[in-house]
Formats: sequence, structure tokens, C-alpha cells
Amino acid sequence: AGLAVCYISLPAVASKTGFFAIAFCSGLGWGIAMPVLMGVMFDISPPSFRGLNLNMALTMALVGFFVSPITGGFILERSGYTMIFHFCGILSIISVPLIVLAKRGGQQCIFS
Repeated sequence: AGLAVCYISLPAVASKTGFFAIAFCSGLGWGIAMPVLMGVMFDISPPSFRGLNLNMALTMALVGFFVSPITGGFILERSGYTMIFHFCGILSIISVPLIVLAKRGGQQCIFS
């Protein structure tokens, strides 16, 4: 949720100080979000599948580094930088309830 605020407010920043403040908050968000997501994956997985599920979660995150530039280029070509940051914010907002659902219903996960 904090990352969503950073993404959505980034296009409105007009000063270096504001930019660096948002960069700092984004860095904290990523520094907290990724370990927490891996922790949730570890918690919801049975011991026999923890290694596999963490590996798949890491692979999913790395696929994002491949898909994101393609998607970002497509959005940039059609709508500009502001829309890229709004799109990232919207995806971050959507992910918050999905994380909560994954934590609650983890025992029904396909790889659990």
C-alpha cells in the first residue's frame, strides 16, 4: 500500500527533495515488501514444499524484470510516464488484498 502511494505521487513531484523522499520511501517499501512476501510464501507452504515454493516465488519475481520493461514500453508509447506510475500504483493496490487472501487461504494453495 505504501508503494502504491509512492508510485501514484511520483509524477506530481516537482522538487529534488520530494523526489528523493519518494525514492527513499519506495526503497523502504521494496526492502520490506519482498522479504515479507517470501515470508508469507514460507509460512503458507508445508515443510516438504517450502524450497520449491520459494524457488517459484523468486522465479515469479524475476519474470517481472522481463515482463515489466515490455509492458512499460507499451504504456509509455501510448500514454506517457504518468500512466506508467499510475499503473504500478494500481497493481500495488490490487496486490494488497491478494496477499491477505493468500495468507488466509494458504492451505488451499495449489502447491501446498
